[in-house]
Amino acid sequence: MEEDIRAYFFKIVNTIAAILLWLFINIAIGLRLRFAEIQQHITLGNVLYYVWVVLSGILAYVYIQKIWRKK
Repeated sequence: MEEDIRAYFFKIVNTIAAILLWLFINIAIGLRLRFAEIQQHITLGNVLYYVWVVLSGILAYVYIQKIWRKK
């Protein structure tokens, strides 16, 4: 296989892996520890969870951009 095609597929695999890892971590924390559910009122755990989701999503986006900008 040519090096260009191999590098392109490697980028695709790394992108999918990064997105799936981000999703699995957030789903595990949110559903397993029940931070994604808001019961009667918003708790500190809910706020920290959603802040974590946004910040880690931004970091995942930056990482994916870094993957695709690399030659």
